[in-house]
Amino acid sequence: MQTASLTSSRWAMPVAAGATAGAVVILFVISATPAPWPAALACGALAASLIGSLIERQARARRELVRTAAGNLPPDAAAAAFHAAGHGEIPADPAVREAALKIARHQLSLTPPKSIALTIFPLFGATAVMIASTNAPGWVLVVFALPAALALICTGVLTWQAFSRANRLRERIRLLST
Repeated sequence: MQTASLTSSRWAMPVAAGATAGAVVILFVISATPAPWPAALACGALAASLIGSLIERQARARRELVRTAAGNLPPDAAAAAFHAAGHGEIPADPAVREAALKIARHQLSLTPPKSIALTIFPLFGATAVMIASTNAPGWVLVVFALPAALALICTGVLTWQAFSRANRLRERIRLLST
């Protein structure tokens, strides 16, 4: 788990992630499509704003969760509780351990059910079949291949969260509870 979102500047991670995503999209659109450069810049700006806002929202939710779970703990102890909720040694301080337990329980409640991960595989397969069966120009297929690849990555993440991460969090909750 990352504690950088708890201690870094509020806008550092969203700006860095958004700028990187925007640059990648601009380069992809320029190299893979016959679109003019203003369209590539517009696509890059859209990607940068979407990724940046998602990262900022995630970091804000993480800070709020830690603030709620940690209560009056100092910032270093709150960051230690966040870290201990996922891995590492069990904290000796009962207040830090209790905060870590609250964080781990909340994160377990956010893991997707296994049925969602198993539903996405057929949807991805149907999308791949539709892309492969079209007679569209090559650049259209490349443009649709990027979202399909992203869908495959998201499917992998959902599957990991539904199966592996949920089991790991249950084990961590058991360790923190003792």
